[in-house]
Amino acid sequence: MDIVELFTANTNDSFKTELKFKVCMIIIIVLFIFTRIFYNTDVLKGIFVILVLGFGVYLSGLYINVVDEDINNQNKIIDYKLNSLQEKVYDFIKYKIDLTNNTKDQTSKDMTKKDTTILFKKNELNSLYIDANVIVFLYSIIKLYEYNKYEFYLLLKGTNNILKIRREIEEYYNSNGKHMQNIQEMFEIALQLKTNCMNNMHNFIYSVPKMKIMYNYLEDCIVAYNTLMTNNLDKIHVYVNEYIKETGINTQTRFISYKQTKPFDEISNYSIIPNKTSNKKLIDLYV
Repeated sequence: MDIVELFTANTNDSFKTELKFKVCMIIIIVLFIFTRIFYNTDVLKGIFVILVLGFGVYLSGLYINVVDEDINNQNKIIDYKLNSLQEKVYDFIKYKIDLTNNTKDQTSKDMTKKDTTILFKKNELNSLYIDANVIVFLYSIIKLYEYNKYEFYLLLKGTNNILKIRREIEEYYNSNGKHMQNIQEMFEIALQLKTNCMNNMHNFIYSVPKMKIMYNYLEDCIVAYNTLMTNNLDKIHVYVNEYIKETGINTQTRFISYKQTKPFDEISNYSIIPNKTSNKKLIDLYV
């Protein structure tokens, strides 16, 4: 990407917007410094300004190349980590296929190559890429796979499905300018998936070495994972609220409890039959 492409590309990318601002600041600073130093010299001012401006553009181009190369390197690292996670999924599937084939009787047929290809296709981590932080985290705990292949596989699949829900919601909105009608149900599914994945994280406690350092490590992993998934669920929750504003409250509106404390309920917090602890407060059972 060069400076012309940067300023002519029609995009709403916040990173490129920030990069444009930095490039403009470089050019302005270069112009300011050189005009302050050489403004009173005998050099023709028009030519001088053009030369300084060209130098500023040249420096900006160098800066863009450095940033571009850094981004490419980071993307390569993220791709490597994502591919490593995908390999763990495929390894688990191969393990289960081999286990199934070895336990079959002689009359049963092994899975065909076509069936295996379909199974691999269904287990692609095709949505993790929308959150690089999640990829980095999951790769950082990839050693847990050796302690419990099944739980790690479920963790990867569940996490991918949560991000898949977010991806599908965003893609639908970008294509149609409105949110899908079943967005509330999808949010509920995402909440349940997060609960399942948190349980997967907890279940490693039964297979990791019985050492305090491992227990502490696993606890830190659970906290970090919860934070990452909450960030993604927060985004989906925003989309759900936008949908409610778009459609208004009606008989199909579902108010999903999310990061909220339960409201005060007199019947739940007071006994129907007065006693010493209830301050003899009676509950009116009729409206």
